[in-house]
Amino acid sequence: MHASDFRKIDLVCSDDESRPELQCVYLHEGHLYAADGYIGVRMPAHSTSKDTDGLIPKQAIAMARDANSTIMANKTVRVAARQCTFDRPEAKIWAEHAEKFDRLILGRTGMRPETHEPIIAFDARRLWQLAKGVCEEGMYGYGVGLYLGDRPSAPILVSTLNDPTTKAALMPMQRPNDSKIKPSNKLDIWHAIDQLKAAIASDADTVELSGETLKELREAFGIE
Repeated sequence: MHASDFRKIDLVCSDDESRPELQCVYLHEGHLYAADGYIGVRMPAHSTSKDTDGLIPKQAIAMARDANSTIMANKTVRVAARQCTFDRPEAKIWAEHAEKFDRLILGRTGMRPETHEPIIAFDARRLWQLAKGVCEEGMYGYGVGLYLGDRPSAPILVSTLNDPTTKAALMPMQRPNDSKIKPSNKLDIWHAIDQLKAAIASDADTVELSGETLKELREAFGIE
């Protein structure tokens, strides 16, 4: 594997020395995993037949990136350009949780099933900039709450967890497929489906739908 394939996945790893497995990246069945207990990531690994599943210390990845080097992960982890090797800790936690993590992130929560694309996209750097500007750093960092609009083009409303009276907004990113996004004066079938779910959840004996909501649902389910 080449260091460029890892991007900066080591930044996702934990700094907690009491959790050594989370200070490593886990290579497993063609994918790389990293987590710190609050965030996690899974990405394809461009490994070779000589690479074997197991942990890769984040220091090895950082060293390989600095040296623009390849990494060989076998009995040990070797950074070729530095001729340096690292031991591979036993992957007890990851061996048990990789499958659970796959189910979590591959469940397509918040994605439109017909496209497998996120309902909304935003610039994480701008959210970080906004959070630092309006939040006081707490025990767990800068806490914000996100409220998505009923359209992909609607602003994302942001609130601060330590001061509910402070409100902010983040504009969604324009993506190559944004031509598919309906203008605000058009019907939004996902909003209609949410309305239907809410009506069903109220446990009423009957659900009455009319007007735009009914039209949207007819469009969603292809009903003439």
